[in-house]
Amino acid sequence: MNLFDLRISIVWFFLSFVILPFAGFIFRSIQLQKKERRIKDLEEEMVTSHAEILALQAQLAIRKDDSIRTMAIEGSRQFAKNASKGKLKVSTM
Repeated sequence: MNLFDLRISIVWFFLSFVILPFAGFIFRSIQLQKKERRIKDLEEEMVTSHAEILALQAQLAIRKDDSIRTMAIEGSRQFAKNASKGKLKVSTM
């Protein structure tokens, strides 16, 4: 009586329990890397935008005193350059 006559090829066993989970892990890792890269790009873009906004606000706020105005604009310009080059530390979640 062949009640438990199961024929499973070693190839199918290896494929289903080793290769497929590994392939799923690789696929999910790639998805997460793309998501993290996109988040980093958006954070850098926001830092650059905020630096530009701060520079414009500084130009508007310090229009009366020319000596202070030029120093503030140069500092904001340097901040914007560092932000666009990615030299600023961006927090990670």
